[in-house]
Amino acid sequence: MTGATKDDFVSLDEDDALMPRSIDGSLPRRFGRLAKDSKMIDAGSAEHDIPESLLTDFPFLKRTITGSSRDLGPYERKDTPTAINSIDVSKNASPCKIINSHGILIRHGNAYYNVFGMKMKNKE
Repeated sequence: MTGATKDDFVSLDEDDALMPRSIDGSLPRRFGRLAKDSKMIDAGSAEHDIPESLLTDFPFLKRTITGSSRDLGPYERKDTPTAINSIDVSKNASPCKIINSHGILIRHGNAYYNVFGMKMKNKE
């Protein structure tokens, strides 16, 4: 593949690169991620996959292919977010902390909150 540009990425800005890493140590959510219209999506080849023998010892290197072929770059672009419909907990459960980088809403009664505890507008 030739002709890759900064427009193929959500961000390559130094400020985004210096943001805190995710809990698993991966790069910040915006930095180095492919843009939705990137020509690098599905442009890879399976011949460059990590050998199965290494995946046994280093399972975190396994990469799930989400399109017709692997994406070029460090991450696969996911077209649709993973949804959590509900989480049932005991009425006697202690408060818990959900750690995620984006996209989670917590429902309490008829109110919705983001992961920072800020009240959001109701979905309805």
